[in-house]
Amino acid sequence: MLRFLGTCLVNAIALWVAVELLGGVTASSLGDVILAGVVLGVANAIVKPILTILSIPLIIITLGLGLFLVSMAMIALTSWLVPGFDAGGFWSVAEATVIVWLVNVAFDLASAHEQRDTTQPKGHR
Repeated sequence: MLRFLGTCLVNAIALWVAVELLGGVTASSLGDVILAGVVLGVANAIVKPILTILSIPLIIITLGLGLFLVSMAMIALTSWLVPGFDAGGFWSVAEATVIVWLVNVAFDLASAHEQRDTTQPKGHR
């Protein structure tokens, strides 16, 4: 449960970054961004695996690009479900998907680095 909450928090931060950087992605309030982060977390945990399995032929034909389209669909679904969050059109959703991915990668790298530092003996840092 704690990991899921962390994922939702990182998604909210990533969506906030997208709102700040992109003109086509908007939110009415910080609360809407946080709600969108939770909805995106739930969508990624429940809907995305199902959609990915259903999209396997597309993913194979597009050499993996279909996975990006599935991620875009999760942000579009979030935009549809959260009234105060709007991801705009196709290109805004595509740009927001890249931003969400980059922020998640940065957090994953930071947490992996922190985890590695805590597991090594003190004399070997």
